[in-house]
Formats: sequence, structure tokens, C-alpha cells
Amino acid sequence: MARVQAVMLALTDTLRQRERTEDALEWSAIYESEEKDARIKEEQQESRLAWTVAGFVGVLLVISGCFTVAIARKKREISLKNDTLTANLNEMTDFRKAFFRKLEEVIALQKQVKQLSSRLPVEEKTETETNSGAESMTVPDVQPEKDNLTDDRRLFERIQYEIEKRELFLLKDFDKEAFAKEMNISPRKMGKLFTVFAKKSMSDYLHDLRLSYALTLLHDYPNWTMDAVAEKCGMSLRTFHRLFTKKFSMTPQAYRENDIKNEKYRR
Repeated sequence: MARVQAVMLALTDTLRQRERTEDALEWSAIYESEEKDARIKEEQQESRLAWTVAGFVGVLLVISGCFTVAIARKKREISLKNDTLTANLNEMTDFRKAFFRKLEEVIALQKQVKQLSSRLPVEEKTETETNSGAESMTVPDVQPEKDNLTDDRRLFERIQYEIEKRELFLLKDFDKEAFAKEMNISPRKMGKLFTVFAKKSMSDYLHDLRLSYALTLLHDYPNWTMDAVAEKCGMSLRTFHRLFTKKFSMTPQAYRENDIKNEKYRR
């Protein structure tokens, strides 16, 4: 009897142990299933995040590429524009030099005519003046105005010549009143001459001469600093940079770089 009970107890323990094992296996399977589901969800989230990041990076690369192409194209346009401007400015500088040489010739001829006129005999002078007086009686009233305009233009050309020949525009303390007195005219008259024939004030005219001179310095002395160029032209660096850029639509540095590049190509 006792033996039967022992066998029954052993069977009962075995069944309970088996139930516990099955429960443990069942719970283990449930845990593993939940863990797998969690891992799958996590992997899906990581995959979505990776695709999102990849897409964002792709968009950034496309935008960056378009931006780079746009910048390169803009730089090329600016470079071509600066090359054209530099060539035009160099032609303008050559034209100004040629114009000044012609002006020198005109002034020299005017001096020769004046000297020859002063050597004429008194009789010829009187006859010339008489003929001039007789002609003036038959010429309309507008003729004296034309004569005055011609005299004013000659006077203005002489003023131009003196300013450029003596490089008076480079003087920081240029005395306009003293110069007008030297030219035997009033400061007001001199200002009017610039307004009529140069179509600008005398101050603007002097600034233009300084900037034109700066072009020559930048071309002839590529190793000079911008401070040295500005000082030689009688301006502060800030004023020089502002006026140069405003007048020529490019910075002094850009002009110099393009001029050096074009000079290399010409060689």
C-alpha cells in the first residue's frame, strides 16, 4: 500500500513538474514572441529613420549640387563681365592719354599762333582788326556769343592741360581759388566752365582724373598695395574703394586681377 502511495506521489510530482515545464516553455515562447515583435518594430523604425535620413541627405545633395552649379555659373558671368570691363577701362585709359597728347598739341599751336600774332607789324594788326570790325557789322548778333563760346572752350582746354600736366588733381590741398587766380578768372567763372564743357562740377572732374590715374597705377605697378595707390591718388582707402567701384562697376582688386590675367594671355 505504501509502495502504491509512493508511486502515486511520484507520478503526481512528475505531472506537476511537467506542467511547470510546459508553463515555463509557454511563457518563454510568449516572451520570445514579444521580444521578436519588439525587435521587428525597432528594426522597422530604424529602417524608416535610415530611409528618412538618406532621403534628406539626397535632397541636400541635390540642392547643394544645384547651388554649386549656380555659383559656378554666376562666377563665370562675373568673370566675363570683369574681363570686358577691364578691357574697356584699358581702352579708355589709352584714349585719355591720346586725348591729352592731342590737347598738348592744340595748346602748343595756340601758343605759336599767339606768338606769331604778336610779331605782326602794327599796320597788319590794324588792318586785321578793321576787317574784323567790318565783318562783325554784317554778322548776326549771335556771332559774338559764338566767339565768346570759342574763347571759353580754349580757356577750358588750357585749364584742363594745366591740371593734368602738373598733376594738380593729386594734391590733397589743391587751392581752387588760387588756381583760378593763376588762370586770370574768377572761381565762379572756372566752375561754370566745367559745368558747360565737362558736364560736371570741378570736384567731380578732379575725382575722375584721380580714378583714371589709379587705373594707370594699378596697371603699371601690380605690386603696389591698395593703400599706396589710394594715397598716391590723394584719397583715403575707403573713399578710393567706394568711388572706384561706383564709377567702374568693379572693385580695384578685381580690376587688377583681371588686368594681370589678361596681360598674361596677351603674352
